[in-house]
Amino acid sequence: MSIRFYDTSVRQIRDFTPLQPGCVSIYLCGATVQAAPHIGHIRSGLNFD
Repeated sequence: MSIRFYDTSVRQIRDFTPLQPGCVSIYLCGATVQAAPHIGHIRSGLNFD
């Protein structure tokens, strides 16, 4: 099974190839600790799910 996505940097559909074969990960920023909590901190969690 292959995964394809639209790459906006080159404006074309590309096959997804993991950096490490058989291992896929995702980076998601967390809440900023320099300020008081606010509703925007939950946004990434809700949009991610």
